[in-house]
Amino acid sequence: MPHNRGLERAFKKARSAFAVAKRRGRDADLHEWRKQTKYFANQLDMLAPLGAKLFVESHRHATQLADCLYCGKTGRYRA
Repeated sequence: MPHNRGLERAFKKARSAFAVAKRRGRDADLHEWRKQTKYFANQLDMLAPLGAKLFVESHRHATQLADCLYCGKTGRYRA
């Protein structure tokens, strides 16, 4: 299925961004990790209406992760 390849690609990009952020820990790296995680969450959100509980739960977790990475009060990223 085409959406499987797209989801897999988005997930791999988010994991790769995580690895870079973990290794270097710079704000720009944390921003890229958050951005890739949000892209993945957005793809899951589009698939949620198909009824797969896995899409809904994964979307919720990815969105929570992206929200946790950014501290809106200070405008800084946190590891």
